[in-house]
Amino acid sequence: MFGKPKKSNPISFAVIQGSLHPQSSTAVLIDETARVLRARNIPYDCIDVRASDVDVCLTGTQAQIPTPLFERMAKVDGYIIGMPVYGAVVSGAVKNIIEHAGEAMRGKGVGLLLSSSGQPTYPASVELVRFLSQFDASIVQPVVHTTPESFQKGVIFDEEVKLLIQEAIDALLKRCFAQRVARIESAAQNH
Repeated sequence: MFGKPKKSNPISFAVIQGSLHPQSSTAVLIDETARVLRARNIPYDCIDVRASDVDVCLTGTQAQIPTPLFERMAKVDGYIIGMPVYGAVVSGAVKNIIEHAGEAMRGKGVGLLLSSSGQPTYPASVELVRFLSQFDASIVQPVVHTTPESFQKGVIFDEEVKLLIQEAIDALLKRCFAQRVARIESAAQNH
């Protein structure tokens, strides 16, 4: 098939853990997602905002300051963003990452994993869609939503959530593959 990505260059993701809380349920959600990616041999780079090598409080704009975070995010085909939802808004740490490395996300797909106390997460999803639209990045469906009832003893207990994680990964793989094929075909036509 013309334009098919080579197997030696598989689709890869940046998995962003966007909660600063030390015992975050978002981190548990990201850990489960990473487990699924490993089991499926899908390469990923985990960006945990709690890590000392991830500076989410930068000043200036990406155009002015190339950052290691931007470089990490530019290397992948798509993104899985896990974030807590407080007051139905996007996590400040996630906003900062997108603000400073969003250009790396230009035209790419995004899977979204939300963790809340049970409050509606739709407003946060809409806010994130608007924020990502400036980079032509798009959120794939399904959006995974968890509540405290989704977890038990520090692990995901809800089998439906586990299934939704699989479906979100499948949708993101499909989107990333289609985007890569389109870039290859466009480059071939321009030469």
